[in-house]
Amino acid sequence: MVTLTAAAELQPSTLELGMQSSSRVFDLNGEWRFRFDPDGRGEDEGWHKGGGNEPWESIEVPGSFNVLFPDQIWYQGKAWYERTFELPADADPADRVIVRFLGAAIRKKVWLNGRFIGEHLYPYNGFQFDLTPHVNRPGENRLTVLVDNSILERAIPDRKWDGWWCYGGLTREVLLELRPPVAATNLWMDTVKADKGWEFTITGAIRNMTGETRETRARFWIETLDGRPVFDQTLELTLKPGKNRVNVNDRLSDIQTWTPGRPTLYRVGLQVDAPHGHGVTIRSAFRRLEVR
Repeated sequence: MVTLTAAAELQPSTLELGMQSSSRVFDLNGEWRFRFDPDGRGEDEGWHKGGGNEPWESIEVPGSFNVLFPDQIWYQGKAWYERTFELPADADPADRVIVRFLGAAIRKKVWLNGRFIGEHLYPYNGFQFDLTPHVNRPGENRLTVLVDNSILERAIPDRKWDGWWCYGGLTREVLLELRPPVAATNLWMDTVKADKGWEFTITGAIRNMTGETRETRARFWIETLDGRPVFDQTLELTLKPGKNRVNVNDRLSDIQTWTPGRPTLYRVGLQVDAPHGHGVTIRSAFRRLEVR
């Protein structure tokens, strides 16, 4: 069992490639327990509940079990990962507890403390699950993941793919996020070349998990990578429970266009005030691509 402490904390942290969050995020990488399941009997025998007689081995995450166990380089089938953790003693009881997988191949099922949380069907792209209803506060938590890298007749990828091999396992980072009940969860910017400068729209996703309508403020901003302000606007918002999408748009004239010879990037941010401050940032650019 591993207790999450400040030494393991990443803040701010990269939750997806290119996006950073002000959430408290903890590293679930490193040593996990592992076992192959070539007969596919683990679910029936309740391995996610501590069942089964086969011994567990150790494996490093992230990584592919085909590479980490050289004698299983050609293995296709099911394999199990498991580790335990405790939330830090100073965790806010109101925080949502989110597990984020930045990539795993191919199909995955996830359990916490023997309870099924959800599944994800595709390799490499990130996915997340909300563990809040089932997490022990305080106490030990057991996170179990079933990974299956079998190539199926009808799937992505399928058996028609050639010259490619699916290395199975938890191939990218696994992170645990303590997210406020009202939080920014996504951010992107669209740009259009105008006569005098650039028109742009910044769109943010804000999730309200309080179960109640909330009044808050959201600040959108753009700055250069060395911190020079370019754009700043604050909105008064009424957030309904669940996911909310908010955007701002404007026009800027004093902008450095991204080009291959001078690939200028800007930092774009969204900060939400209530009930606790929370923000995300991305790097983006002003550019136009055409096919002639």
